[in-house]
Amino acid sequence: MNWPVRVLVVDDSAFSRRLVTDILQADPDIQVVGYARNGREALEKVASLQPRVVTLDQEMPVMDGLTTLTALMAGNPVAVIMLSSHTAAGAAVTIKALELGAVDFIPKPAPGDSLDDFTRQLTEKVKAAARVPVTRLCRGKNCRENTPAPFISPRPGREEAVAAVTGSAAATAAIGSRLSPGRSPGGKEGVAGAVSAGSTRGEAIRPGKGTPAAIKGAVAAGAGRLPGRRPGIEVVAIGTSTGGPAALRQVLTALPGNLPAGIVIVQHMPAGFTGPLARRLDELAALEVREAAAGDILRPGLALLAPAGRQMLLERHGDAVQVHLAAEAGITTLFKPSVDALFLTVAREYGPRSLGVILTGMGNDGLRGLRAIKEQGGTVIAQDEATSVVYGMPRAAVEAGLADLVLPLEDIAPAIVALVTGAG
Repeated sequence: MNWPVRVLVVDDSAFSRRLVTDILQADPDIQVVGYARNGREALEKVASLQPRVVTLDQEMPVMDGLTTLTALMAGNPVAVIMLSSHTAAGAAVTIKALELGAVDFIPKPAPGDSLDDFTRQLTEKVKAAARVPVTRLCRGKNCRENTPAPFISPRPGREEAVAAVTGSAAATAAIGSRLSPGRSPGGKEGVAGAVSAGSTRGEAIRPGKGTPAAIKGAVAAGAGRLPGRRPGIEVVAIGTSTGGPAALRQVLTALPGNLPAGIVIVQHMPAGFTGPLARRLDELAALEVREAAAGDILRPGLALLAPAGRQMLLERHGDAVQVHLAAEAGITTLFKPSVDALFLTVAREYGPRSLGVILTGMGNDGLRGLRAIKEQGGTVIAQDEATSVVYGMPRAAVEAGLADLVLPLEDIAPAIVALVTGAG
């Protein structure tokens, strides 16, 4: 892409416009090409100035942020970063904006907040957003057919059968039909098989996109990298950052409500936003989804989202595995919640019965945890580069040779079902 990044600042507050402009202009890799005071003005300036990134306020006269975002994604898609408020209503609007195609968001600094943190996050997010291909942003009728759908799918029934998870029983069967069956101690079919020809340690499997046959071939090839006589998977651990809310929507809404494994999730977010995200995902998914609380017990069909500002850890007590929320993780990490912190405890408590899934996001959080999962005999899926908003966290796993499967986003839920159920 071309540098510096061209940015349009959209906000009805003169103070906010000046603050954002001054911060961005201080970075030599960013150029503020103009500003707009409302959504209607923003649409005109996007057309005339052709910015690569737009910072967009939520509440504005004439045309608000969500209406503006919808119009941009339908007609002239650009990477949008929402500037959100800290209120509960503001958090709900932010989650909706991420559904509609915003790449990321950042809360406006409240009185007493560190401007250093806001400055760092804003510049990092603008540069990351500038790298997102516009074909991944479009939500209009003229978009390419393979553009991901918006985050507004209808909610299926909670008792939907496993075979219906992909929208076609044949698709799930196709995935499992190429997995060599093995027997776990409990009699459940698992993933096993001899090493596929041409497959070597550290070589991830990268399928084609979009068809059950492609998924089938990928999981079949990936089975060659998995040790035989595996116990059944009891937990699916998911980690993500930038682009994660939409990715989680696509994965979770494609899973059945009676999936025979618990799910734990870390999504990098500021405090106050994980609760609204969990509630929105619960509205859309057949699974039960909620923000985790201390003492929650993992069980099949339940997805627990780590609360922002805390570390979510797992601890086994007898036959039950419970959530423990801590101020610190016992490891060096920049994130609360941290993917590494969660995944390390997943590896400890579940060992070979764990499936780690790493989705779109900046940086390499999750790398240590995925390595622990692999060392304990677990399985790892990484999202591919083509469908990642930011190919940072998945790339780290792939380049470290930890990924058993590297899949486009739309194939991850079917692969989870196949691996958890031993379908086929």
